[in-house]
Amino acid sequence: GEHWWHHANAPHVLEPGSAADTHPYPVELDLPAWTVERDIDLRNWLFGFGAGIRVESPAALREEHRQKLEAALAVYQGA
Repeated sequence: GEHWWHHANAPHVLEPGSAADTHPYPVELDLPAWTVERDIDLRNWLFGFGAGIRVESPAALREEHRQKLEAALAVYQGA
């Protein structure tokens, strides 16, 4: 419902998925394996979304994201 960011000449619109989904704007990126395996900038960008992103595959990247989120949570649980 927020429109402050919308540019009138935007070339495309990201249609939302189900309103019941916790992540209603699905985006699928098909990347070469070497990028997923070794690109630290990609990881920093993805993981920078914190809990605002759900990595579905590959499983190793999903697990790495889960571990980073758990490590961040552990910092606050010990406080």
